[in-house]
Amino acid sequence: MLIHLRELYGKQDKAHISDKLDISDIVSNHLSMNSAGLVQTEADAIFEAGRVRVNAHVHVDLELICSRCLVVFEDPLVFSYTELFSNETPKEDEEPADKDDTVNYVTEDKISLVPYTKEHILLELPMFPLCSDHCKGLCPTCGVNLNDEACNCTKELTDPRWSGLKGFLSK
Repeated sequence: MLIHLRELYGKQDKAHISDKLDISDIVSNHLSMNSAGLVQTEADAIFEAGRVRVNAHVHVDLELICSRCLVVFEDPLVFSYTELFSNETPKEDEEPADKDDTVNYVTEDKISLVPYTKEHILLELPMFPLCSDHCKGLCPTCGVNLNDEACNCTKELTDPRWSGLKGFLSK
């Protein structure tokens, strides 16, 4: 997924890039991911105001591990991101036109979108993935999946820090 900046400078039309990306390195380092398919990325790059704006749309099918019940479930991850690029060195006193836009200053004519796509995938992954909003999780005593069956454990709702005062009122 390469963008050639010089080919876009001064042109009014946009360049379309479509590619598939393997993220097995992210899967192996992320504890809540079981597997992931190939990432389908569609990107449009256009020259505007002395910079190249890249609008990308990303789709990947993930197998995540539920953080409550440890069941593996499928979840598609679909999102879009925008990046600005320029190979002109910034002036020290130059203020950005829009404070929300961060320009990536590069030294080469070619830009690979792979690291930017991987970074945005990591930012879009859920911190604590859930198989459903109503997941009951595992029983902390016997470990049974409470979504599938009820357990027969006795549930004492007392705080063990107060156990010294338990017999105080009975005297």
